[in-house]
Amino acid sequence: MIIGIDHIALSAGDIDRAIEVISGWGYKVKFTNKKLLNHPAKAPFLSTINKYHDVSFCQPLLPGPAIELTSHGSQFIETTPLKERGFKVLFSHTNPGIGVQDDKPHLENCKTLSEVYKGDVIPSCLPEFNTECYYLKDGNKDKTKCASVKCVLIESIDIEKSCKFWKSFNFIERRQSLPGGEYKWKLLEFKSHLPGWCLDIVIKETNKKNKIGEYKIDMAGFPCIALLTMDIYGVTNSFHPRMGIKIGDIFPFKVGGQALEICMLSDPDSGYVELIKIVKEKNGI
Repeated sequence: MIIGIDHIALSAGDIDRAIEVISGWGYKVKFTNKKLLNHPAKAPFLSTINKYHDVSFCQPLLPGPAIELTSHGSQFIETTPLKERGFKVLFSHTNPGIGVQDDKPHLENCKTLSEVYKGDVIPSCLPEFNTECYYLKDGNKDKTKCASVKCVLIESIDIEKSCKFWKSFNFIERRQSLPGGEYKWKLLEFKSHLPGWCLDIVIKETNKKNKIGEYKIDMAGFPCIALLTMDIYGVTNSFHPRMGIKIGDIFPFKVGGQALEICMLSDPDSGYVELIKIVKEKNGI
């Protein structure tokens, strides 16, 4: 059972500089931990497994999921090919930290997101993170100085298979493109009574095969979505081997003072997922 969205990961080079940048977007740091040991179970999902990594958990002032900055000290942050930079993220609106116009706008994605949300979508990039993003042109009606993640866009060659993958994590299909439309898409939603645990996913059909095996979670971009669960073994055991889901070993981890159990998963057509279970320690905390 999935109970909420914990965060969306964003790969960073220098963690202190990344915190400075994301603070300008209107995010507040909940905690930062440096020199955390990398567990060997993560090795299949990394391009290089360094001994340590840094993380900073950042929450928006507006409703929306947290962003976890992660620095693995990887040289691939600067060299990750443009088409292999993880999930495509749509922000609620722009601000001084978001909105540098991309030289090569991704028009198909803009048109798809504009159709889904019935508003103009602007292609942008995040120079400090060497990746792209999008934002709603008229999303800042309240003139606030902060932005938050509106949705994650996934490009899939098998839209039904990708929908099935995300529905297994309790995402619900809400809408889809009209027959005969220019682009085929489906809107999935995870709803919670906590605004920070909610997320939209737009799955757009493409004829370009994702190279998930070549893209790793320490490369540039938004590499994975982290989901909170009360039964990490139940979730991982629910996938049939023939589904082609790559499931890592479950391992213990402690971050922000909280003991956790973690498991990484990946689907060739849907991207990376991090399952997180909060563990009650013996003292009951």
